[in-house]
Amino acid sequence: QSAIFNVILGKRVEDGAFATLLNGDTLLDLKTHMPSTCLNPHGDQLKFDQGRLGIMGPLFGNKCRKAKAEVALREAEALREFGLELADFKDFASLIPGQRRPFHLRPTNFILEEQDGDPLVSFELPSGAYATSVMNEVLAPVSVSFAENEELENQATSG
Repeated sequence: QSAIFNVILGKRVEDGAFATLLNGDTLLDLKTHMPSTCLNPHGDQLKFDQGRLGIMGPLFGNKCRKAKAEVALREAEALREFGLELADFKDFASLIPGQRRPFHLRPTNFILEEQDGDPLVSFELPSGAYATSVMNEVLAPVSVSFAENEELENQATSG
C-alpha cells in the first residue's frame, strides 16, 4: 500500500502537481476533518493555499474512498505498474481495509535550534507519519551546505 502511495505522490512531485489540486482529488477539510471530492480545482486551490484543505492519497483497500476523474486515472495507472487493480484488495479487506492519508505533512510545535554547533530539531506529527520524512527535508539544505563546504576545502588544498 505505501509503495503505491509513494509512487502516486512521487508522480505528482515530478509533474509539478504536488501543491496543485486536480479534478477528482480527495480533499480533507483541515478544520472539520471531513473529506470531499475536488470538482472545481481552481475554486478550491485558494482554500488549499491558505492551509484550509489537504490532499489525500490512497492506501488502497475496500474502505479507501475512491478518487474521481483525472485522479482516478492516475491512481489506476499506479496500480497497473504494480500489476494490480482495485478488485485485488477485496480478499484482504480484514488485513488491509484501506484509507486515505494526507500527501502534505505539517509538523506542529516545530523547533530548530543549534546546540554545540549541531542542529537540534523537535516537532510533533500525527499518528502514522514518519519523522524521517520531515528530517530529510530539514537536513537537505544542511547536507548541501556541508557538501559545498567540503568542495571548497578540496579546491583550496589542491589549488
